[in-house]
Amino acid sequence: MRQNARNFDRAYLGKMAGDHAATVKLFQKQATEGQDAELVAFIRKHLPRLQHHLERSKDLQRLLK
Repeated sequence: MRQNARNFDRAYLGKMAGDHAATVKLFQKQATEGQDAELVAFIRKHLPRLQHHLERSKDLQRLLK
C-alpha cells in the first residue's frame, strides 16, 4: 500500500508541475504580447506567484525521487 501512495504522489506532482509550467508559459507570452492592458496588468501581478508555485512543485518532485 505504501508504494501505491508514493506512486500516486509522484503522478500527482508530475501533473501539477506540468500544469504550472504550461500556465507560466501562457502568462509569460501574454505579459509580453498581450493587447488588453487590464489583462496584462493582472498577469504581471500574478506571474511571480505562479512561478513560485512551479518551483515549489519541482522541489517536491525532487524530494520524491
